[in-house]
Amino acid sequence: MAAENKAKKRIVWLDILRIIAISGVIIMHIAGNAINTYHLSGSSKVVYDIIINILYVSIPIFVMLSGMLFLGREISYKTMFSKYIKRILLVILVFGFFYSALELIFTHSFGFDSIWVICKKIIANDIWAHMWYLYLVIALYLLTPLLQKWIRGSSRKEQLILLVVLYIFTVLFKDVEPFLGLQIGFYLPIIDGYVFLYLLGNYLYKYDLSKKITIIIYALGLISLALIAIFTYFNIGTSLITYTSTLVIMLASSIVLFFKNIKFNENDSKLFKLMNEIAVCTFGIYIIHQFFINIIYKFLKIDFILDLPFMGLIVYALAVFVISFVSVYLLRKIPAIRKYLL
Repeated sequence: MAAENKAKKRIVWLDILRIIAISGVIIMHIAGNAINTYHLSGSSKVVYDIIINILYVSIPIFVMLSGMLFLGREISYKTMFSKYIKRILLVILVFGFFYSALELIFTHSFGFDSIWVICKKIIANDIWAHMWYLYLVIALYLLTPLLQKWIRGSSRKEQLILLVVLYIFTVLFKDVEPFLGLQIGFYLPIIDGYVFLYLLGNYLYKYDLSKKITIIIYALGLISLALIAIFTYFNIGTSLITYTSTLVIMLASSIVLFFKNIKFNENDSKLFKLMNEIAVCTFGIYIIHQFFINIIYKFLKIDFILDLPFMGLIVYALAVFVISFVSVYLLRKIPAIRKYLL
């Protein structure tokens, strides 16, 4: 989600997916903070939980977008470190330090040993919750040059076989283990589904699926959407609703395919220019949106969400999105920030 923003030629449906994904992340975090801060109960909490679980698709979409934009290219390890990983590490250090310090201030626990405490938090990924994604991105970037070489030398069938194997071992087994009441002994060294998502993004971007397969994926996406809502409402099968679970991945895949298959009329240059500006800022929006959420909940303590939970969610989401976008847009006017951070 970070460095791919520098692509010279914008692809409309990729920009739209970025905007959808970052919007989902913002709404998900606002809803989660509202539940924890205001101790919501009853129908409001149920609806918020359903919204959060459906919006889990945002992270798989971001991972697939990275796979689309990185795995089809040839990037050396030198370039990967100097251009991409360095940026992510700088963001972790700068914003990780700032957020950790701010949290200590919020909790009135900032003291003489705070610098060491903050350093330990950064190393342990014990910063604000959304920062975990940056640590994942570094791991995916480290694998990227190797995966690129394998993709260039493999056939479509071989890539599909690997996807199936990764899905079975890193996604499906985790989904069925709670129902079997045991831990499946077969495993791959790659223990989660993020590499699968990374490769899946490249596959969906590179290859066109048949109309029949596309319709099946759309149908499975709708079924997944319904099951996520039903499982959340009845508080069952929660282990099936994670960033790398079958239901969430199927819903995310159907959304990706839906926008890939739309033929956009780009005559409305103003609209697409605005979408382009927002898409370029999505990485920065992801980094700083939680700052504004925390300001609202912990500093300003605006609590009209208790009286108007659903309208309040919409208002908060729009406010945080707009403020975050404008802030990133202005910060990117500073050459050093644009080059090294956002």
